[in-house]
Amino acid sequence: MVKRVSTGVERTESVDLGQRDPFSVLLLGVDTGGEERTDQGRADTMILVTVNPDTQKTTLTSIARDTYLEIVGAYVYDKANHSYAYGGASMAMDTIESFLGVPVDHFVAINFQGLEDLVDALNGIELNNRFKFNVGDAIFEKGRIKMDGKKALTFARMRYDDPDDDYGRQRRQQDVIEAIAKKGLSLNGVTQYQKVLKALSTNMSTDLSFDQIQQIALKYQDAFTNIETDQIYGEELLLNEISYQSVSEEELYRVRQSLQKQLGIENQVEIQEQSIEEWNGE
Repeated sequence: MVKRVSTGVERTESVDLGQRDPFSVLLLGVDTGGEERTDQGRADTMILVTVNPDTQKTTLTSIARDTYLEIVGAYVYDKANHSYAYGGASMAMDTIESFLGVPVDHFVAINFQGLEDLVDALNGIELNNRFKFNVGDAIFEKGRIKMDGKKALTFARMRYDDPDDDYGRQRRQQDVIEAIAKKGLSLNGVTQYQKVLKALSTNMSTDLSFDQIQQIALKYQDAFTNIETDQIYGEELLLNEISYQSVSEEELYRVRQSLQKQLGIENQVEIQEQSIEEWNGE
């Protein structure tokens, strides 16, 4: 059970998936599984997925893992991805909800092995690669490519050979998620969905029930055929010799407005102006 704290942006009414209400899901790519360490780890990937069947659109909004923000419930300011290490999925949800000013309704956390298993359970994915690169023996040609689970994980994690560094990696992660979503829409019947979920049983956690996942798959298909992406851009911030990404008030306002519109939330959230010095008690 996920235990949440008040962030001041909770919904007045809970989401009814049966009625096709717009909703959000925080995707957490966790750096455990496979040959990685097996403790709780940190969220290597954080993407807020907002789904609106009325506008027939799904948006993937990536949050840079080094984003400097308040970790809700831990009473510290730190990197966004540390929220998962501090308090698991619930603290990550509360932190991103507070930062972006929109409700985070559900979460899906998947580790590296889980991503491999998911792609393999779907018999691979296809996507368009923006530029050619190599990672060890794995070669990723420019253009349309097909990948199994292992190659998809390598593709999503590569960072240092990308000219756009972490922002380029975020775009490739979004490409992988979009390809998985499109492949998932081609599944037919309960049996195939159960097969995929069984493959993920030990490497994925979520607060969505099987019935809710079925409802999403059946009732929100139109929204998943139109997937858009967004990124939250920041500037480098060095504190105590540690590098962070600092998001400006203007950029945060832009993203909040976009997310509120996507979720059909009429009441705008006022951004509290606060300087980096105030955050650090200076």
